Amino acid sequence: MLQKALLSQQLSSRMDAYKEAQRILARELPVLPLASSLRLQAYRYDMKGLVLSPFGNASFAGVSRENTEEVKKP
Repeated sequence: MLQKALLSQQLSSRMDAYKEAQRILARELPVLPLASSLRLQAYRYDMKGLVLSPFGNASFAGVSRENTEEVKKP
């Protein structure tokens, strides 16, 4: 499909070929990472309710700190 688009001299058929190539890629490769980065996350033993995401997002909505006198360090 890409070869067809490259060889086409008519703009409309070139656009159609590229659109079809994009449909095929979207169907066959739903996720195509273009870049990645190292994400570091810290977690304290006395934090409760923190959910860490593999995407680097953290929700602090339900986070609380436990009584440190009752919680023993691991």
